Amino acid sequence: MGKGLGAASLGGGFGLQPITRGLRSKAKGLYPTKTTGAGEYGTILFPTVLENYNRTTDYKRWQLGQAYYYGVGRSWDDVYLYSNTRFSTGAVSGVSKDIVAMFPSKTSPERTWYVGCRTRGSIILPQPLNAAALTALTSDPDPANHRLVYDVTGVLNASQVGIFNCFIGDQFEDTAIGPNYPDDVIEKPEGSIALTLVEANAFALTLTFDLSKAFTRVRKNNTLYWKKIDYDPASPPIWDTSGGDGGKH
Repeated sequence: MGKGLGAASLGGGFGLQPITRGLRSKAKGLYPTKTTGAGEYGTILFPTVLENYNRTTDYKRWQLGQAYYYGVGRSWDDVYLYSNTRFSTGAVSGVSKDIVAMFPSKTSPERTWYVGCRTRGSIILPQPLNAAALTALTSDPDPANHRLVYDVTGVLNASQVGIFNCFIGDQFEDTAIGPNYPDDVIEKPEGSIALTLVEANAFALTLTFDLSKAFTRVRKNNTLYWKKIDYDPASPPIWDTSGGDGGKH
């Protein structure tokens, strides 16, 4: 009678593994055979579709940027620098307080992109907002052309208004209660109004802002977030003039 299959069934150390023991799973990859790579050691491992996507797209960098912003792992503080930008003719105080962040890039000659952001309160008007100096222009049939004109006569001189052309595209927010930075900047500006500067007229001494694309700050889970305001021409968003100064960013 033949012996059952086991470690000693064929003798000479070439026995089969017992059928009660499962085969060990191998790592993903290609293994040498008699016809390809026989006698060589090692494997070739190919990434899965998802692994390849993560490796070759912007998702990895986006995910890392999100982690920086929310303080997961490394802090956003690790990748930014404080700086002061000075204007020769003066823009209110003559100095803009900036944050400059650096990001790696294959397309930049220096292999790094620099992104600058003025801090909220960097530019603060020296006098409180005056409701009488604000004019809402909402007669245009196209709401995208609705504007808020701020007459800064007695607040800024012509040279200072001219420098505000550097700030076109920036948002100005009613989040300061005085002219001093940072002491007079509201710490948690819930419900603030931010309007985008679109024109600075040094001859007329006016600053013009886009009414149709206003933003505010709303609280969710005890955290403040930016939110675009749904524009209603019948009730355009205008800064709070009950007290305090106009604060930028």
